[in-house]
Amino acid sequence: MFISVEKIRSGVKTSFAQTISGTDIIVGARSSSLNVLLNSIFHIGISENMIQYNTFTRFKNHPMVDWAVPLSFGDSYRGNRVIGTTQDFFRRYQYRNHKPLAFSQGREFSKITETVIGSAVAKEANLIPGSTIILSHGISENAVLTHDDNPFTVIGILEKTNTPVDHSVFVSLEAIEVIHKNWQSGAYVENGEKVNIDNPNNYNISKISSFFLGCKSRLDVLTLQRETSQYIGEPLSVAIPGMALAELWQTLKIVEKALFSIGILAGLVSLLSMLIAVLTSLQQRRREIAILRALGVGPRKLFWLMTLESGFLSAFGLLLGFVLSYGLLFLLQEPIEMLTGIEIVITFPGTTELLYGVALLSIGFGVGFLPGALAYRMTLRDGLSMRL
Repeated sequence: MFISVEKIRSGVKTSFAQTISGTDIIVGARSSSLNVLLNSIFHIGISENMIQYNTFTRFKNHPMVDWAVPLSFGDSYRGNRVIGTTQDFFRRYQYRNHKPLAFSQGREFSKITETVIGSAVAKEANLIPGSTIILSHGISENAVLTHDDNPFTVIGILEKTNTPVDHSVFVSLEAIEVIHKNWQSGAYVENGEKVNIDNPNNYNISKISSFFLGCKSRLDVLTLQRETSQYIGEPLSVAIPGMALAELWQTLKIVEKALFSIGILAGLVSLLSMLIAVLTSLQQRRREIAILRALGVGPRKLFWLMTLESGFLSAFGLLLGFVLSYGLLFLLQEPIEMLTGIEIVITFPGTTELLYGVALLSIGFGVGFLPGALAYRMTLRDGLSMRL
């Protein structure tokens, strides 16, 4: 149990840290790096401020930038975030050690009226390529205002990633602009003019929520981060995914401590159970102890026999625990990932597991000191005069 909890703990941390991979910088409106990360990657919170699209264009053409992907938030579909972006998102977004996105069905959008959805959205709403959906204005799951005058056709479904991408609906930036053409201050304004979503003259991208940047060289990341944060055109906040995720995990340190505490408690309960079992059996072995004493086994030898017995039980328990935990994790690896999104990597016991094993084994030997001391005193008190 201790090893299983430790593996799950490390799996949670690894899966959390590898939600996004291959993106060097995330740029958002002036806030904090954590807010930019939460909003752009985990789709938590609201983008209260926007970025000028010209700012994105400037950094997209920066000599240090290899690629750039814009993002625009604000709408939802059954509680799932709608993300306005470009086709480059499906080619550039990576997760889990540079694993790219892939389509289980269909393709990426090419028209304003087309949309790509995550696997979880497709499963929840029973959608397939060709299905029609209507987006809701705002991010509430029970949104009242909808964009029913501009329905979208599902053209592609992404494979499961166990990331927030699974719960996302992707449309083009132009689509975001068009469906909000007659909206002001969060409400639809009826002016008698119906917006034709297929007319390219109806959209003019002016603002976005954030954008991803990929640098040509890893050496340019910090330089570009400093230049972006000091951009005089408008106030910007910059997040380096790896550093921001590490900072976010520190704020969630209580989760890691809780899982670690569960593992410690599992080990202590096991050792306590073993101690109780040995003490119980000690009372039933007084005849055995007396016979050993009669055969010339001294009190010190009896003490070490009881201690070694406890140690051997601990060693056998650890060995059996390794075999059972790794066997169960191997069998449950895929179901756990499907249900929780936690990727459990089955590897040989690392330094942490081995150190914990040595610590538990040492404590196991220590647990044998008490029954060993009782056996030592029992031989002195009872000896051969023990009443059987």
